[in-house]
Amino acid sequence: MYWYTILGTIENQFPNRKLREFKVFLQVLDRDMPELLCSGHPFPKENYNINKLFDTYGEIAADYYVKKYVYAEQSLETMPEVKYDVVIYFEGYIVCWELSSKVKDGSLLKTSVEDETRILHIIPGIDGDIKKCYLDSDNAAIKIKVICLKDYVTQKWGITLLDQ
Repeated sequence: MYWYTILGTIENQFPNRKLREFKVFLQVLDRDMPELLCSGHPFPKENYNINKLFDTYGEIAADYYVKKYVYAEQSLETMPEVKYDVVIYFEGYIVCWELSSKVKDGSLLKTSVEDETRILHIIPGIDGDIKKCYLDSDNAAIKIKVICLKDYVTQKWGITLLDQ
């Protein structure tokens, strides 16, 4: 119901926007009690302090990473009169806005995990796919996926966000 009705609105994610509170009680035939559905899409709670996550979850800390990006009242570059809102949630992995132009494939980067140095691998996208970035090392059990949000939004959705 959240995906296909006003019940799943994202309006409550934007500051200074009032959303009329309402509740829907949904009861399906094979249940004794109705399920309460509240207005607003149920996003996970932000949890992006990677040091605390590693203290709590160890090597699976990235699975619990949640970071929210909200862009209200954006406009299209070619049609500034068209306005839109964007809410992006990343769950798991490392998310950054963009990689510095100084960082190249094979660069050594120090992570916040035990001050470990890892090699950045950048795999170019094929046929318009988004490039893939990983932090890896010979003695690490897992690779850390890095998502560059600016590339993702631009290449995946064709949206250009202007610097403010």
